[in-house]
Amino acid sequence: MRHGKRSKLTSEDINHALRVRNVEPLYGYTAGSPSHFSSVTHGQQHVHYVNDQEVDLEEIVNGPLPPVPLDVNYTAHWLAVDGVQPAIVQTDRCRTILSTSNQQVVPSVAHQDTPVEHVITRELQLYYEKTTECILSPSEEDRTIAINSLATDAAVMKDLAPYYVEFIADQLSSNLKNLTVARSMMRLTRAIL
Repeated sequence: MRHGKRSKLTSEDINHALRVRNVEPLYGYTAGSPSHFSSVTHGQQHVHYVNDQEVDLEEIVNGPLPPVPLDVNYTAHWLAVDGVQPAIVQTDRCRTILSTSNQQVVPSVAHQDTPVEHVITRELQLYYEKTTECILSPSEEDRTIAINSLATDAAVMKDLAPYYVEFIADQLSSNLKNLTVARSMMRLTRAIL
């Protein structure tokens, strides 16, 4: 302020001073309404202070009370269930907000059962086919290699876990009397976990 020969201190002045000291600047304060400072000299020191507005205590005590603030509350709702937006009040409110912001809104139909497709890459499909083929093969060595591969590769299991669960359920329900397949499915279940 002294170098700029001003009597108004702005938030930019504070931010510049903080940058000089290698301190992160203050965020959220704008220079819209600068504070008016007055200067008082005492010996060699200059002290700057803010001129506060004087408030009459009688006026505050006898004045009307401010309105009571509303209680804080919240509600939860599903924005979409199985990829379908339900027809409820909250969703309609979201739809009107989106339409006012010039975005295209897809109208929702309640009680529509559209399955959500889970797309996996061709490499993962090939991996899934090869591992299921090895798990069902008569060779114990092939089964062990496939199950060890599944147990150690968590990145693949993240995408393919639902498919392996369905594969295990199908194999167990159709091969209840085949103990080799049942044992392989139990080993696969342990590998997934």
